[in-house]
This record gives sequence, structure tokens and C-alpha cells, in this order.
Amino acid sequence: MKALLDATKNDPTDPVTWYFLGATRWALGEDEQAKKDFAQGAERERASLLPNRTLSAALAPIQGSGRNALDRARP
Repeated sequence: MKALLDATKNDPTDPVTWYFLGATRWALGEDEQAKKDFAQGAERERASLLPNRTLSAALAPIQGSGRNALDRARP
């Protein structure tokens, strides 16, 4: 998780990093913090110039209930 935290500090505009951080926290049972990370990802996604399809492909490895929570947060 340290690498993801470092990545969000190095490039806080990257929605994918925020989503993966949230998915990691979700898997660790840190649901409330995960939801905050998903919200950060969604905020960055709204401002991003990346196509939705590209972001969705990058998030494909995230599955299960964490993915469901992530999808609820996405714009």
C-alpha cells in the first residue's frame, strides 16, 4: 500500500492510482477510507482527459465487492 500512497502524492491527478488505493483498502476491510479514495478517484476522473474506455480497461483487474463499490463512485 505504501507504493500506492507514494503514487498519489507523486501524481495526485491520476484517478487510476486513487481507485487502486481504494480497492486495496477495501480488501483490507478499511471500507470507509476506501470509499474516500474512490471519491478522490472519481473527482480526478471527472477532470481527466483520458477516455472512459481507457480508464475502465485499467481498472479491469479490480473485481468483486470492491469493484462494485468503485463503480458506484465513478462519474
